[in-house]
Amino acid sequence: MKNAFLLLVLFYLEASGQSLKKVSGVIEEFGSKERMNGATITALSNGSSVVANENGFFSIALQAGEVQKLIVTHTSYLQQEIAFYLQADTFLVIQLKPQEQEIANITIVAPKPFDLPGSISIPVKKLSKVPMLFGEKDLIKAIQLLPGVQSGREGSTGLYVRGGGADQNLILLDGVTIYNVSHLFGFLSLFPSDAVKTVDLIKGDFPARYGGRLSSVIDIKLRDGNKERHLVDYTIGLLSSKITIEGPIKKSKSSFIITARRSFADLLAKPFQQNNPNQLNYFFYDGIAKMNFLLPKKKSLSLSLYMGQDNFLNTTTEAQSDDNGTFTGNTKSLSGLVWGNTTVSLRYSAIKSSSLTIAHSLSYSLYNYKSTYSNQFKDVNGNEDLSKNFSFQFKSKVQEICWRSEADWYVSDNLQFKFGAGIRNNKYNPAGSLLRYSQSGVQQTDQQSAGEINTYEGFAFVEAQYKISKRVRTNTGVHINQYHVNNWQTFSFQPRINLRFLINPNQEIYSSFTYTMQPIHLLTNNGPGLPVDLWVPATKNIPPQYATQYSVGYKTKWKEDTYEISTDVYLKQMNGVIEYTDGASFVNSSSNWEKQVVTGLGKSYGAELFFQKKKGKFNGWAGYTLSWSRRKFEEINNGKWFWYKYDRRHDFKVVMMYEFSKRIDLAVNFALSSGNRMTLPDIQYLALAGVSNYPGFLYDVNATIILNASERNNFTFPIYHRADLSLNFHKQKKRGLRIWNISIYNIYSRANPFFYTLRESQSKGLVLTSVNLFPILPSVSYQFKFGAK
Repeated sequence: MKNAFLLLVLFYLEASGQSLKKVSGVIEEFGSKERMNGATITALSNGSSVVANENGFFSIALQAGEVQKLIVTHTSYLQQEIAFYLQADTFLVIQLKPQEQEIANITIVAPKPFDLPGSISIPVKKLSKVPMLFGEKDLIKAIQLLPGVQSGREGSTGLYVRGGGADQNLILLDGVTIYNVSHLFGFLSLFPSDAVKTVDLIKGDFPARYGGRLSSVIDIKLRDGNKERHLVDYTIGLLSSKITIEGPIKKSKSSFIITARRSFADLLAKPFQQNNPNQLNYFFYDGIAKMNFLLPKKKSLSLSLYMGQDNFLNTTTEAQSDDNGTFTGNTKSLSGLVWGNTTVSLRYSAIKSSSLTIAHSLSYSLYNYKSTYSNQFKDVNGNEDLSKNFSFQFKSKVQEICWRSEADWYVSDNLQFKFGAGIRNNKYNPAGSLLRYSQSGVQQTDQQSAGEINTYEGFAFVEAQYKISKRVRTNTGVHINQYHVNNWQTFSFQPRINLRFLINPNQEIYSSFTYTMQPIHLLTNNGPGLPVDLWVPATKNIPPQYATQYSVGYKTKWKEDTYEISTDVYLKQMNGVIEYTDGASFVNSSSNWEKQVVTGLGKSYGAELFFQKKKGKFNGWAGYTLSWSRRKFEEINNGKWFWYKYDRRHDFKVVMMYEFSKRIDLAVNFALSSGNRMTLPDIQYLALAGVSNYPGFLYDVNATIILNASERNNFTFPIYHRADLSLNFHKQKKRGLRIWNISIYNIYSRANPFFYTLRESQSKGLVLTSVNLFPILPSVSYQFKFGAK
């Protein structure tokens, strides 16, 4: 195998010959000098093409001694043509100008040579126009409008990709893992779009560079900041306000960008709650800061930081009286929730030659969750013997430190390698509780903890991107992982193969096979709203999750890449997925969580259809997914297969955008899908005498009728549908660009159930009642971009 690899490399080195010279360089945005990944560079002389990597670097071999022409294209940027006489190895700095919205004459002269099946590169500018809840620009909500991606409950930021769970998505922010992406109890995500440069969604067809999750990768890259001039952008909305400041540290050599956002409902409500015994306070904030430095000898260094947190506090004061109605004192109750993320990333990269780039990164991620409850009674006379205090605190935390090194080696236009390795240490504190009770000066304490669990991973990967012929291309690789926890370890070998056959420049067929391993699990509550996420490691008793996915697809485009249709068929088989046992909960899973869950199998399969209109005043996309998703656990549902909670047979979404002029643009989206599933009792029988406790059953302890469900997730919610609208008004002012946004969420006020409850009715017995959250919700925001045109 080793000799075959060396012969392959030597063959391409020899084929390049002395008559071929390397043309390498970087792609930058005109006006800001920000490095751009994903640009396609095509040589007209031989039709070969390459794609710039995440540092904007490219390398292509061309014939020396003649005039060469390169065509450079990128989504939302004007096409650039460069002509030059090639004599020796050449390094270029190519700048692309942002495309004006009304310009639609961009020609893609060749397909990207190594597009990934099942992946979508999403233009951030287009995502930011999609109508959203409360008018907030939300990248995760926009991703939910793509085929194969489901949101879970109404308004939530949960992601369920191709039948996978919420824990099976690898979400990266500048290469750092994000463990919780939600603000506002899951209704808003934590990524301010003004600081985001690119968003790539990969739905299971992972290249070997990614590891650790089964269902998807959402790779988010932050902007470096403008290296030429200082800019300020602020937005005032109904829910929150934010500001972005960017500019050069040293012109053309270094830059920074800072984005800060905070909700202000608590500040507005404070004057109205001063004399109210019931006070409700909630706010969230997040901030992003990044610095980028271009160093001598084609090197660069960047440092990025994210910090965000949600704070919820509900305080109630109630007067207490004795049996005679005499005032005895006040009882003060307090319940609170705090959760948030912190990430840090330091990255060094260098262009070592016209064929080789390297990068090293050190990253840190922290996710914290804490809930508190306290109840305090103070005697009116200050008698300590009559005063009572009760408090309960629950904590969960996960930390990650990771070192990663990788390289891109451009052997030739037909063969490229990406390889790397790294180590990762995770520290888990899955659940810890502290209960305190005091009365008459005597205090009792009960503390439980699952303890700190350390896991260690060593990983390595290699990808070979190879043009077998003009029509056949492949990305083949392997990701290996050595996982260690509590004196137990496991090794995984994860092959990844995808193959593309170009029927012609506008049509292609592709297929892929991936095998993935996930050494982490998520225990989450099934109740509405509260983002209680307990991340726990794979152990000897609860081993890692594994998945095998097969997919086949077809893509065609026409009218100079204005229109595109793609369809994918997939099958995913999962092993090691987890589920709570009947009757298990967060309260009794603090110190023995391994005994509260069971492991089983998962299977999902389906077809996706995706249509895009990319250019012109009217553009957008539509997607349809037909899918099935099931689970099987020996200890649940009598060991039989049952439908997954988020199994949705049909899922249709459409997003339409229209630019009336440079000053006014409109966006409308519509979603229609089958409902979620839940378990409802459909069997009743008489209880045996003296029996009063059936975990997982709904029953009245004073009655003799027991209610049970014949099958897990046997009830389907009604069809879900909703339409939203967003209207932007742009006006150029003396100091910059002003934008008014008017958004309407749920235009026709569809009452989509958020969850269901069973309530007792004297006339009808148990009645199933739906709880609906969001009627029609209009919102307005004001944005001003200083210095923008």
